[in-house]
Amino acid sequence: MLTAAEREAIRGDAERAGVWLRGLLHEDVLRANLRAACDAASALAIRAVLAPGGAAQRDVRDAAALVAQLRALAPAPPPPVPAPTRLPVRCDAALWTTVLSAPPAAVAGICDAIEAGGLDAPGAASRRELGLALAARAFSAARTLAAYGAAMRIARVVAAQRLDAPSVRELLRVVRAMQRAGGAFGHLPFRDSGGNDLRAAVHVPYTLASLWTMHDACADRSWAQRDTFLT
Repeated sequence: MLTAAEREAIRGDAERAGVWLRGLLHEDVLRANLRAACDAASALAIRAVLAPGGAAQRDVRDAAALVAQLRALAPAPPPPVPAPTRLPVRCDAALWTTVLSAPPAAVAGICDAIEAGGLDAPGAASRRELGLALAARAFSAARTLAAYGAAMRIARVVAAQRLDAPSVRELLRVVRAMQRAGGAFGHLPFRDSGGNDLRAAVHVPYTLASLWTMHDACADRSWAQRDTFLT
């Protein structure tokens, strides 16, 4: 789906993100925030797949150690609930219409169902129509700060399911435009007008969502299907 040059450019983006995350990993801003630390660790693990190398593997080990330390201080999670068996989602005109008109929560549910059960698509034309509908929702959501994570969630489905190559390329342009010179993703400054540090609340989740989307556009399967130290 992507050319060798496009993949190489994405690897370069991942390298820059890794440099920023590595520096942040040892700061108190992450040690005080379990969710941000887990997101940073996930982002580093994805970076190691996008841009493999000795330094990347070290990043993963350091991130895993930090998450283990923080989890030891956190309350024990509830026992997992077995997931119900999911069937493939029927890809037809009714689904495209729903994607275009449904509220964001319903679109998220459709993405969940597709990731869990795949698609029952009768042909390439149906897959492309669904890809265009999902991409339209992703582009719309990406315009607002609060909905960026949802936009990337939709983009990952378009990319991982190989629904429409032009849409994936355009979505990747949006993602890569969010990267700052230092490697982090997100247009906001690192501190707000009151001096509050925004890196854990904004830039770490933006970086995770962006690298995850880049991974799913390049890889043969979604990152959600991989076994990692975070699962």
